[in-house]
Amino acid sequence: MSRAIFLLYNIQKTSDLGVFTTLKTFVYGSRLDCSMSAYFLIALCILLIVNVVFSIPDTIKYFSYLLITFTFVLTFIDVELYKAWRFRLDNTFFIYLKSPAEMSASVESSPVFLLFFAFLIFVFFIIKIYKKYIQVPQNELLNWKEKAATTLLLLVFGTAMIVPLRGGLQQIPINQSSVYFSNEIFANHAAVNVVWNFFDAIVLKKGMTENPFVITSDAECKAIIDSLFTDNQSFKSILKPNTTKPNIVVIAWESLTSKVVGSLGGIDDATPNLNKLSAEGILFTNAFASGDRTDKGIAAILSGYPAQPIASIVQEGKKAEKLPVLSRDFKKNGYKTAFFYGGELDFANLKSYLFNGGFERVISKNDFSKAECSSKWGAFDHIVFERFLKEHEQIQTPFFSTMLTLTSHEPFEIPQGWEHQTYGKKSDEVSRFINSQFYTDAAFGNFIEKAKQTSWWSNTILVVVGDHGARLPESKSMSDNFKTPILLLGGALGENGRRIDNIVSQIDIAATLLDLVKIQHTDYQWSKSLFTKNNFAHCAFKNGFGFFQNDKKFIFDNVGKTPYDMSGDVNEKEILKGKAFQQAAFEDFLRK
Repeated sequence: MSRAIFLLYNIQKTSDLGVFTTLKTFVYGSRLDCSMSAYFLIALCILLIVNVVFSIPDTIKYFSYLLITFTFVLTFIDVELYKAWRFRLDNTFFIYLKSPAEMSASVESSPVFLLFFAFLIFVFFIIKIYKKYIQVPQNELLNWKEKAATTLLLLVFGTAMIVPLRGGLQQIPINQSSVYFSNEIFANHAAVNVVWNFFDAIVLKKGMTENPFVITSDAECKAIIDSLFTDNQSFKSILKPNTTKPNIVVIAWESLTSKVVGSLGGIDDATPNLNKLSAEGILFTNAFASGDRTDKGIAAILSGYPAQPIASIVQEGKKAEKLPVLSRDFKKNGYKTAFFYGGELDFANLKSYLFNGGFERVISKNDFSKAECSSKWGAFDHIVFERFLKEHEQIQTPFFSTMLTLTSHEPFEIPQGWEHQTYGKKSDEVSRFINSQFYTDAAFGNFIEKAKQTSWWSNTILVVVGDHGARLPESKSMSDNFKTPILLLGGALGENGRRIDNIVSQIDIAATLLDLVKIQHTDYQWSKSLFTKNNFAHCAFKNGFGFFQNDKKFIFDNVGKTPYDMSGDVNEKEILKGKAFQQAAFEDFLRK
């Protein structure tokens, strides 16, 4: 039933599969269905044993009601979140539960009431069917022999359920990959049992001590990583002559995807200011985000740390404390440091990360008036840009300041008067997303225009990059979802109008900025200069990764163990590079 609901809710993707492949999701998915049923039956056996001993009335009936309700709760949460996340419900959900306001803002554009109504209808009818057609055994008084025999029978039956629970008698227990059967990733996702996946993720999160991505020896892995980072090219400064300590400004733009940037072949008029400013600086046209969430993106930008497929280091407090952070290094070298965000920094443990990074000034939602916090997330981007300018009127130089925008996050709500002339009149999700990017672009354009009038602009390097890419607008290539522009601007820049087509990564920003001011960056072992000849990028998403080098690109599914969305001459050697990077990066994550 849950799978049928999932397929119907994603009817467009289901129709692309065809009837035969859709039916196969039920056939192959039955293995995890049986495994989850075995878990339930073991719980039922335990409950029945308690019932035999203590004769508690109606225990089976209420257990069944609870099971039905819980299953459909997960089912209806999953169908909507999958639309945004593109992976089945797991422990990521708990991040949002810790931040109710952020969760509310994220689901603002979702049909919450319709889903809740559907949930109530399904639960009501399933319970009605259960009551009518399933006979619940009545409690009877049993003598001690009958109790002993019944208990023994239940113990034997419950123990036997271990076999279907683990998927058979084979050495390796069942997992998600056991139900993967297709080159279409959506078909594989549909075959996964959402309840099984949810509990499996909770169990896996506890006590992760071994690297699940080991594919080769430590020596071979190190050799591959060393080959990726070997570059004897000396850094050529891009600063104007006699510039030694420029101010550094980093703008991490929420969900900025190359798909909406006209200067990168995206939508012509979605980001007109970014298009125009691209001709004033150095634009990296083949840049990729390291992850798919904001917390992963911030660590990638400020710590040069690669995103992980099944974890986020920012959410692991003790591990995050061991990360190098640009603010800390700039502060040691005489820079004033500040971070600006219009939302709530408690979300995804960002506040802890920023304070551990030594930011001297951290501006967030709590620093804006109630009137200024008129969006679901907090303060609109144009208000935060204005606050940035105000705070920098009297700031001591040099400074290292970072701003994280938020308005282009779901529910894509913008203030009145900033609408795009076309997309602002439409209500579909894609149009609202483009409209929100147009708004942030307008706010950013106003900010740059005013910043150019300040005393500090002539000695400033500004970096614009997405905190991550975006699934919208939909693209046939998943790698497009990770493409985000990296643009260098500012009065201290010695070059303008330059386009660099080499493949680069978001994590390369850290080493590049430190190179500019001649600060050692040996602690940023995963970051390399944006101007290196060894150009490659690696991205990670929920149990998968992408690897891009020269004209070779591919996405790899860790569960199905298969590459897809390939372009260029992708062979086993290229795939091994991506796997080795993932192995080494996750090993480093575990050691922290």
